[in-house]
Amino acid sequence: MKHILILFLALLAALSSLLVWKLNVLSSNHLPHYSIDVSIDKVSYKRYNAQGALTLTLNAPKLTHNSSTRRVTIESPHIVNHTNKADTWEIWADKAESDEHYRSIFLKGHVKMKEISAHSKAPITLTTSEITLTPKKNAITHSNVVATQGLSSLKAEGAKLDFKTNTLQLLGKTDLIEKPNPSH
Repeated sequence: MKHILILFLALLAALSSLLVWKLNVLSSNHLPHYSIDVSIDKVSYKRYNAQGALTLTLNAPKLTHNSSTRRVTIESPHIVNHTNKADTWEIWADKAESDEHYRSIFLKGHVKMKEISAHSKAPITLTTSEITLTPKKNAITHSNVVATQGLSSLKAEGAKLDFKTNTLQLLGKTDLIEKPNPSH
């Protein structure tokens, strides 16, 4: 009788261990961090506001969605931010990452932003290595940025662009970049 009880307890312990192991292996916490559930080639995404006006356009050769992090990775994005109809911005980068609703987009690698303005004769172009874009609000970077307007260029330690007012604020130390005179 004593041996049967010991055998029964050993069998019960083995089954319990197996059950715990099975549940842990199948839980979502143990899925690989690279669990891509969607991959889209030749992306053309458009967002509209409640009035039906276009607010954001995103084109890219490839987009992937990671289900475990709920993040989107975008290769070579080309974004047009239409938040302010008088002053839209075209934005390019090597890569972008975003939440799945594109509320905040982190662009990196050769980032270029170009103003398309209805009332500016000399639009602004910004270049930097990384920038965080909040499409309905602003774009901000703490990396070195070059702002060019016409023949003038400034280098700064960061920048903040307000999309609603189309106001650019250069942050940190700012230097004028000298360009050769085009007449010489």
